Amino acid sequence: TLNIRVTDAALFIKRMNEFDYDIVIANYANSLSPGNEQMEYHSCVAAQTNGTRNYAGVCDDAVEKILPYFASAQNRAELVAASRALDRVLRRK
Repeated sequence: TLNIRVTDAALFIKRMNEFDYDIVIANYANSLSPGNEQMEYHSCVAAQTNGTRNYAGVCDDAVEKILPYFASAQNRAELVAASRALDRVLRRK
């Protein structure tokens, strides 16, 4: 059974910050050069920390192995490879 709850902005932000929801619509806006923000979107630490943007609660070993490549990429090709690898892993979830 789906129950829609209407809230004010303050309560909505509180619930989002505390991951207090069953379903939510969220956008992950990225630039053409994604970087360390991917840690806040997809890391285990973010999944366990209130106020982060890991709304889906992603905590996966394969994702954890890919995320450091965003901060250490030496060139565009490495960044693209990390992005595609992350995309593949997230899509299988």
